[in-house]
Amino acid sequence: RLLCKKREDNGLADQINIDLTYSVCFNLANQYHVCGMYTEALNTYTLIVKNKQYAQSGRLRVNMGNIYYEQKKYSAAIKMYRMALDQIPNTGREVRYKIMRNIGNAFVRLGQFQDAIASFEQIMEGSPDLQTGFNLVLCYYAAGEKERMKKGFSRLLSVRQIGMDDDALEADIEDVLQEDGLKDAMRERNKQSS
Repeated sequence: RLLCKKREDNGLADQINIDLTYSVCFNLANQYHVCGMYTEALNTYTLIVKNKQYAQSGRLRVNMGNIYYEQKKYSAAIKMYRMALDQIPNTGREVRYKIMRNIGNAFVRLGQFQDAIASFEQIMEGSPDLQTGFNLVLCYYAAGEKERMKKGFSRLLSVRQIGMDDDALEADIEDVLQEDGLKDAMRERNKQSS
């Protein structure tokens, strides 16, 4: 800021490189974060976000939310994540779902399982993945919703694993269903008790 002010005072304002300034400020904030200097990182991120010359700076609210999350200030983290979510266009679905997962995790930390469930369910409707599915089942368990927990677990079984083709996945499912040692043991015990 001081350099920019000196340039303006000396009539050299046209030499200000917005991209370079953004990059320097972003790296400074990121290094503050890595070093655990959370207040300085938040102050630097706030300067970037409030500057209207930086078009995509609103996305940095995710970083701010992460800092609040690390500080266990979950309500502030949720607020930052939601503000970042407002900045992300609908075309950036994967980024939106990652932010929504962060929101759900923060709600879990606050013990607000119904809000976490709403966030995780929205992700599972749009882009289901194993991590979110497990989190959703755990939230159902914590909220004492047994039926929804069963449905969530069933849905979790239908989530496609990355890197597995359909044939390998079907073969794995068939192997699991055919080689059920627990069912065999239960049948054997039932026969013995009869």
